[in-house]
Amino acid sequence: MLASRSDGAMTDANEILPLAIAVHEVGHAVAHLLINAAVPKPETRVRELTLDPSDGNLGLTRIHLLRKTLPHYHAVRCLGGYAAELALDFGRDWPAAEAARLAREAVEGRHDNVVDFSAALAALCRLPGANLEGEFFRCWLAAVAVARADWQALLAVARELVAARAMDGAKFEASWHAAHGADDAALLEKLRRLGERSRKLMA
Repeated sequence: MLASRSDGAMTDANEILPLAIAVHEVGHAVAHLLINAAVPKPETRVRELTLDPSDGNLGLTRIHLLRKTLPHYHAVRCLGGYAAELALDFGRDWPAAEAARLAREAVEGRHDNVVDFSAALAALCRLPGANLEGEFFRCWLAAVAVARADWQALLAVARELVAARAMDGAKFEASWHAAHGADDAALLEKLRRLGERSRKLMA
C-alpha cells in the first residue's frame, strides 16, 4: 500500500510509523542545534537519538544540559518534534489558523500530545505574568519555522535514523550538516529575538 508524502513522493504504508517517529525525534534535535547556533553559548548538546528504546517510548532524544535554558527556547525544543511530524503529514502549507487553535487547546489541556506540550507549557510558566496562550503560539510558530528551515535535510536524517535505529549526537550533527544547505540567517535572527523576549519577561 502506498501513501502520499509531503515532498510529493510515495511511501510504503509500513514505513509511515517509523518514519513519523524518526521525524519527531530529529525535529527535537534540529531545534536544539539551531537554537545553539543562535546563542553565544550553547544551552544543550544532543547526546543520542533512538527508536524503540527500552523504557517503552517509541522514540527518544537524549541531551546534555550545559546551562540553564531560557523558557522560550525550552518550549521550542519541546515542540520541535510535533512541528516536524505535522510537516510530514501536511506539508509546508499548514495554516496559521490551525496553529492558533492548537495553541489554545494546548493551554486548555485539550491536546493529546501531552508530554511535549506539557513540558513546553511548564517552561513558559516560568515567565511571570505572561499570557501563556500567546507565548505558546510564538514558540509554536518558531518550532514550525525550525521544522521548515530545511525540510529535505530533516527528512534525510530521519531516514538515516530509521535505518540505523540509533544515532549518537556526533553522527546526528554530521548527518545534518552533510544534508543541510539552507541559509539559516533569518531563522537564527528570529530565534535570537525569541531569546531576548524570554530575558525581558523574566527581568
